[in-house]
Amino acid sequence: MNIYDMDFIQLLAEANAGDTAAQVFLGVKYAEGLGVPLNYTEAVKWYKKAAERGSSEGQFNLAIMHEKGLGIPKDSTEASRWYKKAAEQGNMVAQYNLGVFYGEGRGVPQDYAESIRWYKKAAGQGYIDAHFNLGLVYGKGIGVPVDYHEAAKWFLIAAEHGNADAQLIMSALYSNGEGVPKNSSEAIRWCKKSADQGNAEAKYNLVILLRGNS
Repeated sequence: MNIYDMDFIQLLAEANAGDTAAQVFLGVKYAEGLGVPLNYTEAVKWYKKAAERGSSEGQFNLAIMHEKGLGIPKDSTEASRWYKKAAEQGNMVAQYNLGVFYGEGRGVPQDYAESIRWYKKAAGQGYIDAHFNLGLVYGKGIGVPVDYHEAAKWFLIAAEHGNADAQLIMSALYSNGEGVPKNSSEAIRWCKKSADQGNAEAKYNLVILLRGNS
């Protein structure tokens, strides 16, 4: 039987028998109060059981609990440790989060090269926030020389997948000719896409761009 179709007693039995999927699902139930009273301590207990048995989902969820201090003291070092275990198993959100941790020196020594490495792993799996952050890394020169061409490459992917902030940045890059050929039509097009998603700065910029192009 699928664990999602089990009643609580069956699920608990499977979890106690060592089924990591059941342990993670039980943790989710307690973390979100799904059919049981909300109980972060119980959620942590079950996530940890799954994590210690090698479940990447359990490792990722346990890292979140450590990062946010839910049911367990807030601990960036433990959060980074479990994110790394999940990241090494290919969890793309864990890879992204680990990139953030290395970039900020949170729970690990600050290491921009490691940050970029993990962002690229997450981006390679299609995680759009990782594309956006790589754009910031190269656009602002965070641990690397400023490279607008490389920044535009990553921002464009994020923009094409609907990231409103990346769309606004692409508009600015086209407007200024940084990393891409100067192109007022493209600047307007990307600014409008961002504005259409409710980005207030994009709405303001769009008025200016349209006036300048009239």
